[in-house]
Amino acid sequence: MPAHIGNLTDLQTAFNAPTPLVSANFDYAINRPRQAINHQLLRLKTSYNTAKLGDISLSVARQFNARLEYDSHRPYNDSIANLNKAELRFYITTYTADAVWQHPHKKNFSGTVGISSLYQQNRFGGRFFIPEFNAFTNGMFAIEHWHYKKWHVEAGIRYDHRHMQVFCPKTCIPKPQYTCKLCPLQRALYITPKQTYS
Repeated sequence: MPAHIGNLTDLQTAFNAPTPLVSANFDYAINRPRQAINHQLLRLKTSYNTAKLGDISLSVARQFNARLEYDSHRPYNDSIANLNKAELRFYITTYTADAVWQHPHKKNFSGTVGISSLYQQNRFGGRFFIPEFNAFTNGMFAIEHWHYKKWHVEAGIRYDHRHMQVFCPKTCIPKPQYTCKLCPLQRALYITPKQTYS
């Protein structure tokens, strides 16, 4: 039972009242602490289908994410506090490009070959929390599927090359840069019986 309702009589009175007995100012504005998030996505895709060559699809995309974190306590400097800026500001932009070829079915085989590329840029504002970086990723993969009666066998391989540059904040002296490379090779094999539904 709410704190302003002392007993069942008060509750019944509140139910019968034409207007709320207790009211407060209502506002859609959200005060600190709070977050503000902006997400943008643009994606283009096209495909070409032929009986002899199979299916070819191309896609490119751009994704932008901005996240602002407003602390409950403003800066002690009044001139900075009056700007009402977020104490943490994260901006990450991602570009992707993919090309996939699905070759025609031949006997009991079907498969897909593709390449993908990704470029990612991370920037921040306010106090340091996550370092800035540029990331480049390129990959290729192949998946082949074989089926016979109730059995399905699927095997795949993927190779990725990732190059990342990590930057120290502008306030860091000296200002080093870190570079790392990752080149994992992934393989997979799946053998499953075909499911039959009545």
